[in-house]
Amino acid sequence: MRLTNLNFGVISGRLSPVIDNKIQAFPFRTWKNEFKIANELGLQCIEWVYEHQNKSHNPICSDEGIAILNNLSAEHNISINSLVADNFLEDPLFNNTSSLIEESVSLLIYLINQCSKAKIKIIELPLMGNNSIHRKKDRDDFIKKMIQIHGLPDWKMFSQKR
Repeated sequence: MRLTNLNFGVISGRLSPVIDNKIQAFPFRTWKNEFKIANELGLQCIEWVYEHQNKSHNPICSDEGIAILNNLSAEHNISINSLVADNFLEDPLFNNTSSLIEESVSLLIYLINQCSKAKIKIIELPLMGNNSIHRKKDRDDFIKKMIQIHGLPDWKMFSQKR
């Protein structure tokens, strides 16, 4: 019997051997096993990791991979509640050259579409490292990019609220 309506989960990679001494990395060799292990531990969800390294092995990057994700989710009763886009630690959405920013924005739009196919409702953007917001300009640039992606008309309404 569950005592709470809360769901408990884990970040992908935490149920697998450490990769290259990283605290967080996509477990490209063992990701399928994590669904079974999470279920055995009584967990309900996994937060998916997307990073540049090993992206060719990440199932979120193909329709076939997403079908496997959905099947494993159903088989083990483990949902993928969110995706953490660790790639933006290296390639930020602001505070970089305009061509690199546009590549990052295009990648985020791609991830939004892939997450929609996989029924993932949350994309977490790591606002740290190269993607930190330290200045008002960083904040304003970030808001502009988010509004550009969401298609909202006026970013100034957000900057005036804070």
